[in-house]
Amino acid sequence: MESAEIDEADWRLVRAFVAVMETGSLSAAAHRTGATQPTLGRQIRELERRSGVTLFFRRGQRLTPTERALALFPRALDVSRAVSGLVREFGRAEDPGEARPVRLTLPTLLADEMLPSLLPALQVAAPQAAFEVLPSDGVQDLLRRDADIALRMIEPRQPELVARRIAEVTLGLYAARAYVAEHGTPQTRRELLGHRWIAPLDQAALEAGAAAAGLDDALANLRALRSDDLRHRLALLRAGLGLGPCHTWIGDRDPNLIRLLPQVDFGRMGVWIVANDDLRRSPTLRAVFDALARETPRRLRAAV
Repeated sequence: MESAEIDEADWRLVRAFVAVMETGSLSAAAHRTGATQPTLGRQIRELERRSGVTLFFRRGQRLTPTERALALFPRALDVSRAVSGLVREFGRAEDPGEARPVRLTLPTLLADEMLPSLLPALQVAAPQAAFEVLPSDGVQDLLRRDADIALRMIEPRQPELVARRIAEVTLGLYAARAYVAEHGTPQTRRELLGHRWIAPLDQAALEAGAAAAGLDDALANLRALRSDDLRHRLALLRAGLGLGPCHTWIGDRDPNLIRLLPQVDFGRMGVWIVANDDLRRSPTLRAVFDALARETPRRLRAAV
């Protein structure tokens, strides 16, 4: 991409390159950018022709980047972010009479279990906001404007973002009333080994939970029904198919769930609210940000 043939008018080629590098296929890149697959394919071929290098190996629908593409990608990504930010800078100020789209991303459990009760307060705080909710257990790139505001359970690492730690989530061990009625209520850590656990596929996460319960030395014998989806694990727990860790603000409010061994601490996670620098220029985003920071901690406290 350093050829003299590529000039400032060819930003669309760089944009296509970044999208394919991030998604791994023309179809996924087309979905992200709103372009068609044939258009993106032509742009990638044109970029290769002008630069004189092969950027991708074609393997069916997937495009595998070459070493040259991997070397150029960090610089192209920086350019993509800079251009996206500049375009937003040139945007006009908010019109008080028009709705302002607000893309809000948050973990799936928060989206399902907390957001419905919180949205009315957000709508009162920011009546101009037209909310677009993006439930995701991945991390949306706020610098590229994949979303405007995020709630995250991992600490943000990008200094360009506005971030604030607003709450803490605790984990407890729960089972459905129907489950303990059939299988009994464990009274000690050792008795937990006789029960089926609902656990993540991630072995490290399972080991962390077992260690918190004092069961790390018996992990090999632990019976587990595993799923990698947080919402699915909660559904399995509520269905009485085993016992497992659950957010206390969810478990303590659910009359169908019983907390087991409440003296055992199964871990804690911070909750951060994060936004890009549009927050400094948009009264609507600021109102939503402040309302989220104020209301979220109230809803994440365990019931007493």
